[in-house]
Amino acid sequence: ISKISIKFLVSILKQIIRQPRPYHATITIQPSSQPAIQKQRKSFGMPSSHSAIIIYFATFITLQLFNVASPLVKLFSFLMVFIIGLLVLWSRVELGHHTTAQVLMGMLLGIILAVFWNNLWVNH
Repeated sequence: ISKISIKFLVSILKQIIRQPRPYHATITIQPSSQPAIQKQRKSFGMPSSHSAIIIYFATFITLQLFNVASPLVKLFSFLMVFIIGLLVLWSRVELGHHTTAQVLMGMLLGIILAVFWNNLWVNH
């Protein structure tokens, strides 16, 4: 349910903010026996869905582990989850799918929703 709520919220925010993806974010279309055509992506980029989802799960898993795991497991898990998450965020910018601001906004949204769902999970 949390992934669905993130995707739903992100899609609403994208329609409200309507910030385009970077200009060089293109889709390659290659019909058979014809040269490749580059087309500008029509979807909006603010906030980044991938960033929101990966950081949501990284934050939620970390918060859940802090309730039950030993200090060494907490540290190791935190480092692994966030290194992987940050690599995904970096790849979104590096591959030209999003601007840094779009990724940071997705990251912020993911953290906020993870804290919200974690508090709901722990307290109810």
